[in-house]
Amino acid sequence: MEVVLTIKLDNYERLGIADWDRELFTHDYKKALQLEFAEQTDTHLEDFSSLEKANYFFFEGLYNLAAELYEHLSKRINDPINVLLRLLHCYDSICDWQNRTLVEKKILKRLDQNTYPALIEPLCYLSVPINLVQSSRLAKERYRTIVTNDFYKSTLRMEKLLGNRLHIGYCSIDFRAHHCGVPLWPMINEHNHDQFKVSIFSAAPAKKNKILRSKFDAKNINFYSLSGKSFGEAASIIQSHDLDILVDTTRNIRSNLLPLFSQKLAELQITSWGYGGSSGAECFDALISDNTIITDSEESDIVEKPVKLSNYLPISRVVAANYDNMASRIENNLPKNKIVFGCFSNHYKICDKIFALWAEILRNTKSVLWLSEGNEQSRKNLKAAAKRYALDSKRLIFAHRTSQEHHNARLKLVDIFLDNPYLGSSSNVYDGLMVGCPGLVLNGETPETRGSASILISLGLREYIFKNGDEYVTSAIKMANDTKLLNWNIMNVRKILNKSVYSLKGFVGELEANYLEMANKKFN
Repeated sequence: MEVVLTIKLDNYERLGIADWDRELFTHDYKKALQLEFAEQTDTHLEDFSSLEKANYFFFEGLYNLAAELYEHLSKRINDPINVLLRLLHCYDSICDWQNRTLVEKKILKRLDQNTYPALIEPLCYLSVPINLVQSSRLAKERYRTIVTNDFYKSTLRMEKLLGNRLHIGYCSIDFRAHHCGVPLWPMINEHNHDQFKVSIFSAAPAKKNKILRSKFDAKNINFYSLSGKSFGEAASIIQSHDLDILVDTTRNIRSNLLPLFSQKLAELQITSWGYGGSSGAECFDALISDNTIITDSEESDIVEKPVKLSNYLPISRVVAANYDNMASRIENNLPKNKIVFGCFSNHYKICDKIFALWAEILRNTKSVLWLSEGNEQSRKNLKAAAKRYALDSKRLIFAHRTSQEHHNARLKLVDIFLDNPYLGSSSNVYDGLMVGCPGLVLNGETPETRGSASILISLGLREYIFKNGDEYVTSAIKMANDTKLLNWNIMNVRKILNKSVYSLKGFVGELEANYLEMANKKFN
């Protein structure tokens, strides 16, 4: 079948890819990969075509088709680590744990041989058991490949003097509607506007920017849309506003703003919320973190200078709206009289280790596990995995895609949220807490996997963080089998959320103090 290599516009929006990246993804990105492979092997032109098709399928979420082509390419290329990492993410996305384990072994062998890929998204190696040094190296290679691309060359130059009022710019693909996006809205509005001038630069599609603009204080905050702008136009717009500090709130997700920040559009540049590890980018002066996300012993392995706040996230209870009468178990295909465990993370984050723990919990409770919709193949593989653990596959219930408001409403139908400790599902735990449901968390071994623990610690809920899988499973079983205990925990979470244990004003004050300290050191 002949494939037309045109990535759909709505898929770019789903992936959060800026307008100026679209041309790169359809031309330069593939060309860069092809040239890299061509230098390593006598790859034939038909392999270039296969690579283009595989990349197309990959970004369209057609993981079965992409995996078939990547498998073929991995056998024809001398050093196929780029292809192997994409292949791994394909298998992760469809929960094909047997094949992903085989691919992971090949990747680890190449990393042990000091073979590191360029132009690979962090999502493709989050599930690989590597240390912080290795993940930082992967991030560095990606950044260096991006900023040496001719597509992103710029002649912008800046000389800056510190003014009376510090001018801060926050830049994002879309100020994402999850735990690393929503809390930023009230945080940015909370700034001391007598001391700080604040500007927003949003690369979201135009229709999203209309909604986002309404989230910010129009009197004190300038909102600038980068929608429809070329890379050069976007860089010029930001540079023209004479910023003291520019903050990246997108971080190292699949598509990000690294090319813009590589132009040093502000004298002081900071990378912040959204991804616990290093961006690998020398263009950032600092990285916002806390002592849970990055430990003292790990600081030397981070490219940026970690600035550790008392709490990592600006958690605000503003998002905990009352949705009590907006969703029912019947309309969501949930049983009336059984415990509902919930985890709405993407299916590529569900590995065999965590599923084994969940299966143990289900075997010992009268319950169901409510998961995100995923894709057809991942649902099929998860149901097959349930049967291997002697579980009725009907105990896995998949939530259909819906609006953000309706999703928030149905969150209250969950009794207990289960974190995914191996890849981190902090947005899942955060969303659950915001509607007053307890979330059980295993603290991770890398910064990328400690987001949930950081959230719980900031709210004074350490008792829901567990050291190992046995404690995690035991606690879930006890809570599910004891109605009084479950109700006590629900009331405990809601009581703590209603207390003044977390001050948004205090968080912003601490953040501003750090901004001022960094700016004074930088400019003086």
